[in-house]
Amino acid sequence: MLVGVGAALLLTVVGAVVVAGAGGDDGGGPTTTELTRREQFVRHISAYVYAIGGAGTINQDQADCVAQRMVDQVGIDQLEELDILNTLDRSQPLVVGSDAQATYREAFDCLDDQTLVAFLAGTIQLAPEVEIGPDQADCMVQGWLARIGRDALVDMYAVLSTEGVTSEVLQGLPAEQGDVLIDVAAGCAGPAPTTPPP
Repeated sequence: MLVGVGAALLLTVVGAVVVAGAGGDDGGGPTTTELTRREQFVRHISAYVYAIGGAGTINQDQADCVAQRMVDQVGIDQLEELDILNTLDRSQPLVVGSDAQATYREAFDCLDDQTLVAFLAGTIQLAPEVEIGPDQADCMVQGWLARIGRDALVDMYAVLSTEGVTSEVLQGLPAEQGDVLIDVAAGCAGPAPTTPPP
């Protein structure tokens, strides 16, 4: 049961932003058309990231920074192939390319730890599958960050985002990540511990 609860809660985290791509660079400088296309992608992805971040978790400058880094990491050509401007909306994840961990690490460098926790906690609350309050969501992300660290949290998020939350994927995570994720999620889902009488 705890595994089921943990997996359901994890699914809510990773369904919000799924980015997995590294774009190539042909070595030439950008043309005016490329700059215009880049700006279109940055604006579109920024609006998406701002919308899924939860109320008040990030500001517009932070959303712009995340979007700029995603576009630069993934590349305009790959974003165009995926037709992101016509297919991306708040009801679905942003799926692009092949190197999610590098993309997330680069993009989330725009957010300090406190803002990253708030952003991820905000995305957890968007999932229709389970009801998670703000305190519970914050408990989960704070617990994961404290137990496995920022880099491992971002890397885990990237893996689950691109591969989905299945028993096989959870078993494929490094033991420290999988065990901690489910343990923290289950602990935050339960009632608050009571203090024994003196």
